[in-house]
Amino acid sequence: MSPPSDGERAPEDAVLHGVARRLDKPMGALGVLFVLIVLAQVVELVPAIYSMVVFGTLAGAFGALFLSADRERKATAT
Repeated sequence: MSPPSDGERAPEDAVLHGVARRLDKPMGALGVLFVLIVLAQVVELVPAIYSMVVFGTLAGAFGALFLSADRERKATAT
């Protein structure tokens, strides 16, 4: 079986290229929208991580303060 000649393939290629041309702009817009959504999720995630780090640091500092105060009281009581 021989490959199709240029005359047999030309109408198919023209249709495919027409579809590709029509879909080029919407797909480009969807790509930009996707990038913006990903960036928005990253921007939303950064403050959440920052607040968790700050809360953890404060909790650790207060915990250490109360533990050291408790140890001092026990040391002076004996």
